[in-house]
Amino acid sequence: MEGLVAVMKYNEQRELWEDNGREYILNEFDPRNPVYIEVHEDRWVGNWLNDPRVLVWPRTLDPDLRSVLSLALRRRLTRYAPNRLERLSAVLGRLATAQERAIDEGRIAAPYTVNDLHDPKIVRDIWSAVPPANRPYLRTLVADLIETAGRGDLNSVVVQMRSWKANRKLAWGQDVLHWHPEIGSLTSAELEILRTAIARKPLEDELPRDHALRLILRIALTLLRRTSQIALIKADAIRREESAVGVTTSLRVPLIKGQTGAEERYEPVPIDLAEDIEAFRCRPEVKSSPIAREMLLPLPSTRELAGDHAIRPSARVLNRLIRGWFNARRIISPRTGEPMRMTITRIRHTGATHLAMQGVALEVIQDVLQHDNPYAAHYYIDAVGAEYLPAFEKADRNLGGRFSMIRDAFFKGRIASPDEPPDQPIIVPDAQAPAIVGACASGAACPVHPLFSCYSCEHFLAFRDADHQRALDYIEAEADRWREAEGQTARSKALKDFDRIAAGVQGAIDAIARERGEN
Repeated sequence: MEGLVAVMKYNEQRELWEDNGREYILNEFDPRNPVYIEVHEDRWVGNWLNDPRVLVWPRTLDPDLRSVLSLALRRRLTRYAPNRLERLSAVLGRLATAQERAIDEGRIAAPYTVNDLHDPKIVRDIWSAVPPANRPYLRTLVADLIETAGRGDLNSVVVQMRSWKANRKLAWGQDVLHWHPEIGSLTSAELEILRTAIARKPLEDELPRDHALRLILRIALTLLRRTSQIALIKADAIRREESAVGVTTSLRVPLIKGQTGAEERYEPVPIDLAEDIEAFRCRPEVKSSPIAREMLLPLPSTRELAGDHAIRPSARVLNRLIRGWFNARRIISPRTGEPMRMTITRIRHTGATHLAMQGVALEVIQDVLQHDNPYAAHYYIDAVGAEYLPAFEKADRNLGGRFSMIRDAFFKGRIASPDEPPDQPIIVPDAQAPAIVGACASGAACPVHPLFSCYSCEHFLAFRDADHQRALDYIEAEADRWREAEGQTARSKALKDFDRIAAGVQGAIDAIARERGEN
């Protein structure tokens, strides 16, 4: 659309931009990225977040009513997000349905007129035909219509409409509140399985498109951002900085919805994630794509498109592909015994619910999710209530937990009996009485903590006859020491990490007990 700007002319009478016989609404919801909505006789078409949005005009509307509605919407759509085209299309469709029903039942003799929409009884009839989620848009549409027509008292019907309850329930809130097994928050065990599934993999073991989709899942889990935000991240979004603690990396993420147009924020991400993204961008299919010069994660195509090897997907397409990516792997939930269903929305629910479990304040959760609605975050707090939180999730709040279905997700090593002293022993670093609990089978130097990271590592050999309870006691003591040093009521990320470490140790203890036939 950039090429159109120089040749377009503004028609003041019609309040539209024109070019070669075509008419457009200039939408400046995001002033830095204006959108041109093309105006046709039967439909209006715009593009938002790489996705086409369409408003279809019902053919049965009264011409005068259609004319006033069109002018009202042209003015409204200069400053509201283009995705409202579809909402408004749905409202107009229900208005036409209510009109047809009223004619069939003999309550009106002809299509609705502008004057009819000043009548609270008629508007109430239309209100009943509109789904609760779209009723706020009808309320705004009627107010705009009356103001644009310049007839009658604006307050006569609009004030009454303000007292009508839309009964718009946040359906997702109930899914969160009741820990819906397919769309609600993941449990701790399911979350650990997700982390494993999306962990970094060797390039040769992963197709370029699978790599892109896995990265989207990793970014979503790290930052709890929406699919549309991740799809809009620009090519130069990664930042590396030297600090007193070493190199730190962050990602510049665009804001959307009510925050669209505000300055993009840099958000911290693990170095491993930044390197995973950079490895993806170095793939030949990605590096050679012109789209890679604009966006961070172009989607590698399964076929060559006009000489390019990647496409710019919409959020809708990405959501569908992410579901397919996860479904193809048939990752089983320890909670349901069925393949896990995964969406970016579910990842956001999970992150927020687990923040609530750590005691994070309501306002902080709202800020992390970038919610405009201050009430939405209440669902995550309430989901941790005693009547809804699954029993096995409550038990897992204590270090180590008490349910093997949870612990098994954290213990990644193997049970073994050494034939000879290990070359790389893993020791409980208790100054009074150190104990060997296992060995590292990687055969290479390891940069992470030799006890805290071992039980969740696939290279760890947990010795069958070792005293793993000593390791658990040591970790619990370290967690208590850390908690005392922090001196705060909310559980920090460090304490959450202690939980995961202890759960892995308890998993090893249980695995050995099962081998021996113990309860």
